[in-house]
Amino acid sequence: MPDFDLRNFNGITQGFEYTKTFHWEYYDVTGYAGYHDDRKTIYVVMRGTNSQPNADMDNDMNLTAYTTWP
Repeated sequence: MPDFDLRNFNGITQGFEYTKTFHWEYYDVTGYAGYHDDRKTIYVVMRGTNSQPNADMDNDMNLTAYTTWP
């Protein structure tokens, strides 16, 4: 996994503060979290599909009822 805590963020990402890596080994799910204080924004970003268990999880769909939109 990349060492985002060691990365220098420049350009449009300048000021971004990495805080955590999320990893669920069973399904090979990886995500990252951080914030940009100047923009008052929190980011939670998930890595794309990288393995068969991860693809199986991507395809696990559930239909749910809704009463309003949006």
